[in-house]
Amino acid sequence: MGADRITGTQSPGLAEILAAPGGPSYRMIEYWVNKGYLRPEWAGNEGDRAMWSWPPEEQRVAIAMGRLVAVGLRPHLAERVARHPTGGPVVLAPGVIISLFPLPGTAVGAVA
Repeated sequence: MGADRITGTQSPGLAEILAAPGGPSYRMIEYWVNKGYLRPEWAGNEGDRAMWSWPPEEQRVAIAMGRLVAVGLRPHLAERVARHPTGGPVVLAPGVIISLFPLPGTAVGAVA
């Protein structure tokens, strides 16, 4: 793996994801793209990961997923929360609610 892939000089937006506090590692990003959790745009040959382009919305999802996985959420659930238009609240199962933002007690009751 060349230095360009790590710094993101050939992959627009990657450097911002890697530099974000609590953001994912390059290895996590690569795995999540392979699993379909992250969807970069292809700026070149589809097989060349150095040519991924990361639009702002997908950068936000990647960073949020990194933070959610760091606190114990599995990637498929982290993606669901990160892609929610408002960051949650998302009901993962009966009685299991997660949000990227603090919820007032009344909101929890209304969502449950």
